[in-house]
Order: sequence, then structure tokens, then C-alpha cells
Amino acid sequence: MRYIAIWMIGLITLLAVALAPAGALAQGTMTSNVTPSMGPPGARFTFMATGFNASERVGVWVNTPAGEPTAITPEELNGANSDGRADWYWTVPADAARGTWQMVARGIDSGVQHVIPFEVVGDPAPPLSDATQTSNVTPSVGPPGTRFAFVAIGFNGDETVSVWVNTPSGEPMAITPEQLKGANGDGRADWYWTSPDDAARGTWTMVARGVDSGVEQVISFEIQ
Repeated sequence: MRYIAIWMIGLITLLAVALAPAGALAQGTMTSNVTPSMGPPGARFTFMATGFNASERVGVWVNTPAGEPTAITPEELNGANSDGRADWYWTVPADAARGTWQMVARGIDSGVQHVIPFEVVGDPAPPLSDATQTSNVTPSVGPPGTRFAFVAIGFNGDETVSVWVNTPSGEPMAITPEQLKGANGDGRADWYWTSPDDAARGTWTMVARGVDSGVEQVISFEIQ
């Protein structure tokens, strides 16, 4: 009778596992991550989550620091892969509220849900601290994939401004800046650049040059 009882307990356990919802099983091995864990408005965050069904669709949204769900357009979200892992990016708006945000990812079929907190800190744009400062970058240090915000003054009013970066080894590299519209009427230019995910660690320089004036600003920043 003792052997029969043990056999029955084993059978009941197997049936419980077999009948458990797929989402419930997946949650035992669920993991998630965000890189970086904090950044300024305009930063580009990288997200990862596991435990979904293989190849299922995944929906994502964010909760603001005030707790309001907000629809977003994630970058490179192709649903879960064959191992149930999803990867995607999201760039925080330049006017994003400071505080703790939450990225929420939910499997459409499994119902598996991840809540991934991250911090928005710092200034939305790099201010010039005094009348003698001609350029700035925010943040000044960040990991690969960081979205940097640049400002430079001293150009002719409304002139075209070209920009490029020099890598830590000193090699010029062509880039596609974001929101660069040239200098405004006061000779100030503002723009963004997101460093590559495989960017070399070290000191980079952003070079901005007025096409007509020849004024050149060199702005150093770190990728770590």
C-alpha cells in the first residue's frame, strides 16, 4: 500500500504540472533587464524579458512616474523568439518627467507580464552655464547606446551646421544627427546623437562646424 500511495502522489504531481497554464510555468524562469538603469530625458534604453511563449506577440507600454499608462512605439520589438525572449529599445521623450518609470511587457497569448522599472534623471537639454561657455553635452558619460544631447553657440545666425564624431582612436566617423536644423537666429545649434550599441569605450569628440562662418566647436564625452 505504501508503494501505491507514493505512485499516486507522483501521478497527481505530474498531472498538476501538465495541466498548469503555460504562463504559470514560464513565470518560474522569467527574467528581465534594462540598460542603462537610469538616464536623462532623451536617453535610449535597452530592454530584455524572458518567459514568454515561443514566438508569441508581446505588447509593451510605459507607466509614467505619476502612474499613468502611456502608449509608446518601441524600437526593434519583433515579439518573443523561439526561446521566449523579447528584446527592444525605447527612447525617452526630451520632455519626459523625472522619476521612476515602468516598462510593462505582456505576452498576448500567455499573459506573462514583466514590469521593469527605470529612472529618468537630469536635465532634458544641456544648458550653457555662463556667458563664456560655447558648447555642452548631456549626459557627459554613458554606456554604448546612450542618446546624447548637444548644444553649441557662436555660429552665424541661421547658418547650416555640419557635425561628425571622432572615435577614441581619433578616426572621423560620419553620423546622422537627430533634430539638427542648423543654427537659430542667435547662432545656437541643438541636436542629439545615439551612440552605437557596439561603440568603443573611451573619449569621443563631437565636432560641429558652421558651413559659412567656419566656426568649429569640439565637444568631448565619454562612452564607458
